[in-house]
Amino acid sequence: MRLSWSIGELLLLAKRHRQPSDYVCVELAAHSGHKLLYTPPYHPELQPIEVVWAVAKNRIAANPATTLQELDAKLKALFDLISTSTWVGAFKNVRHFEDKYLVKKGHSQVTGSEDVCSSFFSARGELKNRLVHA
Repeated sequence: MRLSWSIGELLLLAKRHRQPSDYVCVELAAHSGHKLLYTPPYHPELQPIEVVWAVAKNRIAANPATTLQELDAKLKALFDLISTSTWVGAFKNVRHFEDKYLVKKGHSQVTGSEDVCSSFFSARGELKNRLVHA
C-alpha cells in the first residue's frame, strides 16, 4: 500500500471518486416536474439577497455590535425593518442584469405573463402570502 502521495495525485483521486451531491430540493423539484436553474458563481448581481445583505451590513457598520448576542438582536431587527421597496428594487435590479446578459448572449430579454415583482408583491408594495401549507 502506498503511503506517500503528491497533492496533485490526491486531488485527482478525490475528483475521480467524488460522489454526486444529492439535494432534497432538487429531488422534490424533479418529482413535481420542475428543473432547478442555478446562477453562475461569483455573480452577486444575480442574487437579490446580496443587495438586502449589503443594506444590513451597512447599517451594522454604522453602529457596530459589541457582543454576539447584540449582533444577533440587531440583525433580526434590521431584517424586520428592510422595506418591501428594497426587496422589489433588488428583484428589478437582478432582472436588469439578467436582460443585459441574455441580450449579450443573443437571447431575448426575460419575459413572462407577469412581472416577478408583481407576483410576490401587491400594488401597494405589500408582500403577498406565497406560503403553501402541506
